[in-house]
Amino acid sequence: MGSDPMVFYSCAVLASMMFALEAYLLMPTTFIAFLMGRWMTKKDPLFFTIFLRYLDEKHAFSSLPRPEDWSRRPAGWGRGLPW
Repeated sequence: MGSDPMVFYSCAVLASMMFALEAYLLMPTTFIAFLMGRWMTKKDPLFFTIFLRYLDEKHAFSSLPRPEDWSRRPAGWGRGLPW
């Protein structure tokens, strides 16, 4: 259907949950979510794969310096920096 399989399965689960909960007025949100996922897949086919990998490794990409980043470095390789 032109979208990533994960987008399709997520929308199918969302629609079935809304159907089971009898939230019929919210069913169009599933279609809108599907169209947005399809648009993102057409823009970049690997978007959802990369996004899930990013969510899985969020702890590895910290922008804050930690003591273990510089304390084990040998002299001359950034050891003793003020931060």
